[in-house]
Amino acid sequence: MTAREHPVALPEAAEVAAEPALASQIAALRHEIALRDEFIATTAHELRNPLSPVYMQLEYLKETLGASSELIGRPWLLSQLDAMTVRLDRFLETLDRLLDASRLGAGHLVLLPEPCDLVEVTHAVLAGGQRELQAAGCATTLDAPGAVPGCWDRMRLEQIIGNLVSNAVRYGAGRPIALRITERGDAVGLAITDHGIGIARDDQARIFQRFERASNVGRSAGFGIGLWIVAELCRAMGGRVEVDSELGRGATFTVTLPRESP
Repeated sequence: MTAREHPVALPEAAEVAAEPALASQIAALRHEIALRDEFIATTAHELRNPLSPVYMQLEYLKETLGASSELIGRPWLLSQLDAMTVRLDRFLETLDRLLDASRLGAGHLVLLPEPCDLVEVTHAVLAGGQRELQAAGCATTLDAPGAVPGCWDRMRLEQIIGNLVSNAVRYGAGRPIALRITERGDAVGLAITDHGIGIARDDQARIFQRFERASNVGRSAGFGIGLWIVAELCRAMGGRVEVDSELGRGATFTVTLPRESP
């Protein structure tokens, strides 16, 4: 028998079970592989969702233009193009989230702080999300001082607010969302409260980890990176995000940031 033919002694299941540390590592690796596979499947689904209707709409537009012997009206044509633009915007937003996850995971995030007003930025995010808010039937209120100036990366600040508002819409559709901005000396706070399904105590730390979701949302609830991105961006700017929630009673996510990003 050659060296290559010597049988390799594999550990029996009982021996593996007798090593708690090894068993724990194997379980953790299996969990990571399962999360990765779910992420890949979810990515394919999320990217296909906005693109398939665009393709079908383009085919319909081509058939209509080719079959019609009359001039196509400008308003009708613009409405078709607007619908395609909305879906392509969603596609690009999805790609941006994936790119941010890649940058954060690799430690390549670059912050560009500039003077800005948290109240004005929040108003801008809400204005940009009006279509989503109206479609979900979520009335929003903002309780804030006249202005809350600071020095932050505006784009990342918009991303934090946008992710938390989208999260509130996803899990509290049809119910109001309340935003509150407060000043705390050298720091500022932004609280976003929904009246949705809530989050169990045991899930409240886990939801800020990459690819993780609360146990009561199922496996079709996005990528599982939105809250992780929020937590990482807050940490990068010297702040933090916390959640206060109970099952069935909604959730309040509170972001605390220093007035000047490190």
